[in-house]
Amino acid sequence: MLLKYKGKYRTESSRLKGWNYSWNGLYYITICTKHFQPFFGEIKDGNMFVSQIGQVAEAFWHEIPNHFAGVELDEFIVMPNHIHGIIFMPETEIARSPRETEQGKNLYMSQITPRKGSLSSIIRSYKGAVTREANLLNLEVQFGWHSRFYDSIIKDADGLYAIRQYIKNNPINWDKDDNNPINLPKL
Repeated sequence: MLLKYKGKYRTESSRLKGWNYSWNGLYYITICTKHFQPFFGEIKDGNMFVSQIGQVAEAFWHEIPNHFAGVELDEFIVMPNHIHGIIFMPETEIARSPRETEQGKNLYMSQITPRKGSLSSIIRSYKGAVTREANLLNLEVQFGWHSRFYDSIIKDADGLYAIRQYIKNNPINWDKDDNNPINLPKL
């Protein structure tokens, strides 16, 4: 949905309203590349063959707990044009404390800027690190991410099991994957 802000259109957030993404919980994440370009490798016979940039994306994902206290990772996979992963967010002081602003002056910015230690700040940091490293590789590609990421809050053990299975089986189901360029709507 497009909304107007200061005479310009912007896209409404896809995050769950009323949910603090600094709260502890399990989150299923999907991050796609810009224009669904297969920067990360290719699928052959149901197996993922990771490119140099794909190796960077994988290595940096596993580094997340080293940069965000208490964060744990679960199932993860690099696909040709996206990654899937499960992140466990611990409860933190930041999650429990309200944001402070100067009498509403910075209210709008405080509402749209990711909180330190929140899921959005973790993903922003991850995407930035992968982009910087991909650019340092000096490959003949202009690597980029889709501007957003997709998340789902995992509510129970059955949901966790189903998502783990989906991630594990993603390469063998690539022909049916919504992110596979052959399945994307033609513009």
